[in-house]
Amino acid sequence: MVDKYNDFILSNDVLFSQEEEHVKIQFLKFLDEIEEKLKAGEQFSALKESTTLNPRKKEQVQNKKQIQKMKNVSNQEDLRIKIHDLESKIKTAEMVTKAIAHTFNNLLSSILGYVSLLKMDYKNSEFYETLEEIEHSSLRARDLTSQLLTLIKNIDTQKEDISQDNQEQIEKDSHIFKGKGIILILDDEKTILDVSNKMLSRLGYHVSGAIFLEQAIEMYRDSIKKGRKYDAVILDLSELGGSEGYGFKLWKDVDPDINMIISSGYADDPIFENYEKFGVKAALKKPYDIAQLSKILHDVINSKENK
Repeated sequence: MVDKYNDFILSNDVLFSQEEEHVKIQFLKFLDEIEEKLKAGEQFSALKESTTLNPRKKEQVQNKKQIQKMKNVSNQEDLRIKIHDLESKIKTAEMVTKAIAHTFNNLLSSILGYVSLLKMDYKNSEFYETLEEIEHSSLRARDLTSQLLTLIKNIDTQKEDISQDNQEQIEKDSHIFKGKGIILILDDEKTILDVSNKMLSRLGYHVSGAIFLEQAIEMYRDSIKKGRKYDAVILDLSELGGSEGYGFKLWKDVDPDINMIISSGYADDPIFENYEKFGVKAALKKPYDIAQLSKILHDVINSKENK
């Protein structure tokens, strides 16, 4: 093939400049490459992407690759945005669910508290069975609230028969411990303060209530000054700023030996699993009845540490 090209050039008496001579050499190399591949039985395209003879084609290929790369980056960014959006929605759903559960448990605390008081007053009454049914329903509602929190956190739990569990809980906590002493309660829900006051008074305690943290601390300081320190304080966790809140430190600064009991409608709060590390003597999950309240106070006030 190269020989035929040389014959063509000589027969037409073509003269080349130095620059044209360079082009000729490159072209001859290209012809040699084609000839070798044809001899080897391979297919060869004159429009090969890597050749310097067609830079426009090579540029088009590079542009296509760049466009594809940009599309891949765009798809990854879209996916990242969707994942972030989904995570935000899940987090919002969890926050809303916890807030609803907290409010719901506060309401159930009032119901359970008043029902337990009525059961004490009407133990031999025809209405007693009705009161027990109300109590069972309230406990079932508490369990459903707990299951809702478990569902939103996607935690696997064992399936149990709720009705039987409630009955066992009632029988276990049915004993009521009478007591004496003065108790301070901090809770921003007036209904909780009211029913807790009535239950504690029925148990034999003198009770003071506060809605604000600063108010409760000042009342506790006054009790120390008067030489009649509160035997225990029941503090709503949300009023302490949560398990990592500043409220714990404030109370410990006032009295390092304080008999602190925390209470919360956030039943899944991790503080219930390790409340001792915060200097807390006991934890009381809302909703609770008079039997649970009496046992917690009995155990805290009569513990060996306070003897």
